[in-house]
Amino acid sequence: MHITTRLQHAVACFERIKRKNAKYGELKMDTLKFENVLRQAINGSHEDIEIILKLYAPLIDRQSYLNGKFDEDLRQYILMHVIKNISKFRS
Repeated sequence: MHITTRLQHAVACFERIKRKNAKYGELKMDTLKFENVLRQAINGSHEDIEIILKLYAPLIDRQSYLNGKFDEDLRQYILMHVIKNISKFRS
């Protein structure tokens, strides 16, 4: 997948998360800011990777259940996988 297509997909996902969480005021970031944060995270900015992880924490937490129970090891595995592979987003 081309980088532009991947960025567009990530922005679309961000927009869905933003709409879903808008009533809680959890995401105070517009689309342009998100694109900038994502580009910086792809380029290795630790601060921006942390922002991405915080933005997606609810999704990561929902995916961290195994046999109906929250699994912290699975959550850590997902976080490590995201951190390790975010730089591959540009390929």
